[in-house]
This record gives sequence, structure tokens and C-alpha cells, in this order.
Amino acid sequence: MLNAEAVHRRARRVLPEVLATSGVALEDASEAGLAALLFPLRRPSSGTVAFRLCEASARELQADPDAFLRKALVAREPLGRFAAPARYRPWRRVPVEAGGVYFTSRHDGRGLIVVVPAERMVVYLWRD
Repeated sequence: MLNAEAVHRRARRVLPEVLATSGVALEDASEAGLAALLFPLRRPSSGTVAFRLCEASARELQADPDAFLRKALVAREPLGRFAAPARYRPWRRVPVEAGGVYFTSRHDGRGLIVVVPAERMVVYLWRD
């Protein structure tokens, strides 16, 4: 059955293992909305998924963001059966009032991860 938990399990494969998440934040949690997110048949294969960062990862990230993110350069699983897990470039920081936002991109340029520690949010953007 297609639900938010299934979307979370499938979508988090693109994130590095250390970026532990507790779920996804969805605009449209209907079955049609979830299917459109995971199976983009009639539109370009691009989009975003927002994840809620789990408490433990949020604490580690706040304590020492550089050390934490150095361990976050390889996706936890490959997307395709015969593919390798995505690899990410070194993380960069953008200073903002709330402390900073961190981002990285896939080496192939087809995906981007943005981490907003103050909001306990991780956003994955892709363009295939």
C-alpha cells in the first residue's frame, strides 16, 4: 500500500546513512499525490522530498556539523538494481540568522541535499 511511511522508506535511500530521518513532510498525502511523487509518468522526472531529521541526528549535527557531515557523502542505497549508491560532493554552509544551512550535490549533478538544522529538516531535490 502506498502511504507516507512507504514513501519515506523508498525516498530515504538517496540520503547518506548518518542523516537519519523520522518521516517525510508531504503537501499531498493522497494516494494520487504519493504516486505522482514516486512514479512521475507524465511529467519531467524532477521534484523535491522534505524529510524530518530525527532527534539524534539533529543533536549530532548541532554539536559538530563539520565532523557529522564529513560522514555524509554516500547515499545509503542505490536507486537502481545494478547502480552504485550516489556519491556527494563536500558539504558547504550558507550562514543565516538561525545558524546555518548546509548543502551538497551529487557528483553527477542530478540531485541536491539541503539540511536546515534549526528546522530539523532535510530536503532532497532531483532532476533526472
